[in-house]
Amino acid sequence: MTNTFNDIEKIEWLEPWFFSGPGLESELYQEVETGHPLFQVKAVAVGRREDNDDVLFLLPDHEPSLAVVHLTWYQENGPEWPYIEFFHSVIDFVEQRMKADNDAFSSTRG
Repeated sequence: MTNTFNDIEKIEWLEPWFFSGPGLESELYQEVETGHPLFQVKAVAVGRREDNDDVLFLLPDHEPSLAVVHLTWYQENGPEWPYIEFFHSVIDFVEQRMKADNDAFSSTRG
């Protein structure tokens, strides 16, 4: 299932996630190297966490078309970094990742 910007606009963001426009693509491209699943894959940042360096990227020409990447702000050594988690749909991202992150985030805030 290919996701679009229209699908992203429908997300009801839960803390610690928030909508983020493009701007972190160059950092992603600097961190991935040959062998990484996102090497030479077009990616557009669409969301991020306020409490760490996880970024949600839309991958318009890739399946699955959503990925959460933990940026490290470092040129990585090895194709397993930066860490990545793929999602096939916005619903999968919301149900499997954003809601769990929100529960964990809310519990640390009292």
